Amino acid sequence: MFPVRHFFLFITTACFITADQGGFKGFGETLPPYVLYPTGFGFGIIFLIVFARFRKALKPSNWVLKLGMDRVLIKYRSCLNSHLPEEDPVVVEISFSEIQWVRKTNVARLNLRA
Repeated sequence: MFPVRHFFLFITTACFITADQGGFKGFGETLPPYVLYPTGFGFGIIFLIVFARFRKALKPSNWVLKLGMDRVLIKYRSCLNSHLPEEDPVVVEISFSEIQWVRKTNVARLNLRA
């Protein structure tokens, strides 16, 4: 498997080539280049941000709830905050002996505003 930076460079290059061939030359025949290229650059920046967040979401450290034989672990830090120090507490551990009972509850809310 090749390093992530090579994959990142490949995806970025593929996006710019696709935008040039499809958007700039195919659909943007009536728009001047000084409109098309900044627009493509803007979409490229948006893609880089979204792709970085997507990669963080796929990491194995991104979990919310884990059930053990005698406890429940609940993680309350988002995957987008993985750059924060590891020393900070991010998991709540609740043993099953601390939970007396659990039941499903349905709550009905009435909207009185008309």
